[in-house]
Amino acid sequence: MSNKIYILFLILSGLLLLYSSCEKYWEEYYQVPARTDVKLLDAIKDSSKYSEFVHYLEITGYDTILSKSESFTLFIPTNNAFTEADLNQEELGRILGYHIAKTVFIPSNINRIRKLETHIEKFALLTENENGIFLDGLALSQNSPLFKDGIFYEMEEVAYPRPSLYEYMNLINPVFTQYIDSRDSISLDYAESKPINFDPEGNTIYDSVYVITNRFERDFFPVSEESRDDEATMLIITEEKYNEALNLMAENLKGSFVDHNDIPLDWQSEFLLPIIFKNAVFEGSLHYLSFLNDSLENIQGDMIAVDNNNIDPNSRTLCSNGITFLYEDFTIPEELYLEEIKYEGEDLVVEISGGFFSWDKERVETSDLTKNPTIFDHTTASGGKYVTVNLPRGYSSSYSIQLKLPKVFPRKYTLVWRGNDRPSGLIAFYSNGEYIGEFDNFYFRYPVNGNNPVNGFNKIEFSVDNITSFEDVTRKMEYQNSGLGTLNGISIDYISLTPAD
Repeated sequence: MSNKIYILFLILSGLLLLYSSCEKYWEEYYQVPARTDVKLLDAIKDSSKYSEFVHYLEITGYDTILSKSESFTLFIPTNNAFTEADLNQEELGRILGYHIAKTVFIPSNINRIRKLETHIEKFALLTENENGIFLDGLALSQNSPLFKDGIFYEMEEVAYPRPSLYEYMNLINPVFTQYIDSRDSISLDYAESKPINFDPEGNTIYDSVYVITNRFERDFFPVSEESRDDEATMLIITEEKYNEALNLMAENLKGSFVDHNDIPLDWQSEFLLPIIFKNAVFEGSLHYLSFLNDSLENIQGDMIAVDNNNIDPNSRTLCSNGITFLYEDFTIPEELYLEEIKYEGEDLVVEISGGFFSWDKERVETSDLTKNPTIFDHTTASGGKYVTVNLPRGYSSSYSIQLKLPKVFPRKYTLVWRGNDRPSGLIAFYSNGEYIGEFDNFYFRYPVNGNNPVNGFNKIEFSVDNITSFEDVTRKMEYQNSGLGTLNGISIDYISLTPAD
């Protein structure tokens, strides 16, 4: 016999020995159930050991259900277990229904871990190891015979229905579930809707059926649903720590901001919470060890930074459709609400071809599409470049450039414009359609309107206090007339919004 064949023989012998020892263990501890023609409910009624369970079956009406011609598995707490249990009368039906499954579960049905759907449509977690079989971590005693309509297992503790990820979040931080609820949207169900005609433009007209889709559960994970296979792991911030972070944010903002109640809900919902969840939802049931790497792939497939020192390993909670951990602490990064929002002129244009440019239509609206911008290099420009639209000498008509900026935190800002001191022009500035001031951009090297050009660039500031909600904002520069210089036009080195405080 060659060495390879001998080694293979030893491996196979070991596996056979291991299998036979496991089989012997299961046969001794969880014997293959014998069959009997006795009904399950009749059998447990005859045992005084389970009189409390029978009593609660009768109170909740489950005895009627067990009398039907169906098959069941019962996980029966002993009388002593009910003595130690904390039974809420309002929750009694759910608790007892969690100990009933409409299927026959026998030990051979499990392979290390399995989810079992209970009568209340929540899933219990069955696991097995060398010490036996467990339901949600609670040991199950030896199984009963296989009765006419099912089987039962004995428990020394009462099992309580595990919350779903949604239900657990609602307990820990209702702000999270309120946000999830707000993501509901109504859409046309094309599969169920029937086309019945066409409109004058040729679009199909449907006998419409609409469905409600939750965008959070679509894009992240169905946290309110339970299934046999799908699970997720979530990092959660308690309501107390979340509000503490908002209190600190209000303190940093100063002015009219006092505490978390002053932080706009629309900013939290549309900006802050999506960032939090992007860094908090992962596929599968993870152990704390999974977070020991500096980065981890989230459920959307993006690699994100993970601060494992800020995750409480002892907070791991088993939910019916996943796992949760709690953050030790939570702080809102200041760059999300305190830093300058700056737009370089060269970032507002796109190259057409061969050094010719046009405004980026996604960001800029202009009153005259025939007048294109030009990019100039300059050593003292911000970013090394600036943009200019040259207008004819003595140009007296108006010409406007309006920037469509994404949503910013609602508060008081200072609008800063910086442009080359050529060309000249009387320029009016608007914030969200409201006039905030004007400036004559003259290129001579002495003060103009109290402004001194520095290294060939003018800079002027305007107070902006009309950003009162978390909405898209507009900034418009309007050339109104020729200025004191001979060359006319509008120049942008950069435009920025700086928090006023």
